[in-house]
Amino acid sequence: MKLPTVSVIVPVYNVEPYIDKCLASLVAQTYPSVEIVVIDDGSQDHSGEICDRYAASYAQVHCLHQSNHGLSEARNRGLHLAKGDYLMFVDSDDYVEEQMIERMMEALLQHQADIAVCSYWLEYPFFTLRKTMAPYQVWGQKEALQLLLDNRQVENFVWGKLFRASLFEGILFPDCRFEDIYTVCKAFTKAQRVVTLSKRYYHYVQRKGSLTNVHGLFVKEAAFFDEMRSAFVYQEALLKKLYPDIDWDAHRNYYMSELMALSSLLFVQKMNAADYQLTMIDLTKEHWYKRLCYQLLFHAVQWRFGNKVDVVQKESFLSKITYI
Repeated sequence: MKLPTVSVIVPVYNVEPYIDKCLASLVAQTYPSVEIVVIDDGSQDHSGEICDRYAASYAQVHCLHQSNHGLSEARNRGLHLAKGDYLMFVDSDDYVEEQMIERMMEALLQHQADIAVCSYWLEYPFFTLRKTMAPYQVWGQKEALQLLLDNRQVENFVWGKLFRASLFEGILFPDCRFEDIYTVCKAFTKAQRVVTLSKRYYHYVQRKGSLTNVHGLFVKEAAFFDEMRSAFVYQEALLKKLYPDIDWDAHRNYYMSELMALSSLLFVQKMNAADYQLTMIDLTKEHWYKRLCYQLLFHAVQWRFGNKVDVVQKESFLSKITYI
């Protein structure tokens, strides 16, 4: 019996120090039926040459070069070219364990699921953190969506997941930051079963200069938080529209967004403070120590900037979305 093929989509842009380790981990996969679709999105370093070398050496690697159009367009190009029965996305500065695809396919096929989700490692320059996700379990559609909205045991990253390819029919990545939140949520709404694996198979590399860490690992610019809030507000609104009988609650995402924004505001220059906005959130749903943490940061920002930072309703960010 022929094994289903897994297409791994790898968008590449100026990751010369990382791409070799990424591709080496993919060609070493123990699952025998894999195609690796590499999209070089106009790299200006030697990333494209490294990709070509792998394509010349391994029949399962296919490399396409294009002018720079951004991460979403590169992934969408990969979706167009992928021929597999299942899809996996790997960022080109990350790497995976060699049994990742085999173990996730085993779980997916055993439980007749549409999506498999694994845990991961957070790789910082000088240390590694273990990310604990959901236990080994099979979830129904609405249960899985609740987990995704909660964004803890199942997170909104597109990587670390194995998807039935048909879920992506009619779905593309929008041209914005936090594109994963929009896209993964849509795929989950089409999945009847999701299986989670507690074992860590993915290595998520944290580095300055990546798309989510342009200004460093801890300081983000104002637009970063605006786009994050817009994505979470859209996700909650979509689920409420599709399943109005369920009380969808994304308060944890809003809380974490504001906590990150407040933390960044402690370090930005005063001349840039007016670019930032904070949103009104319901702290009554948080534990006392979380409320205290928020209040301490909020008062510290007020002490530093006075009234330079506006506080607005979170729904205002929904009207800013122009790329869906």
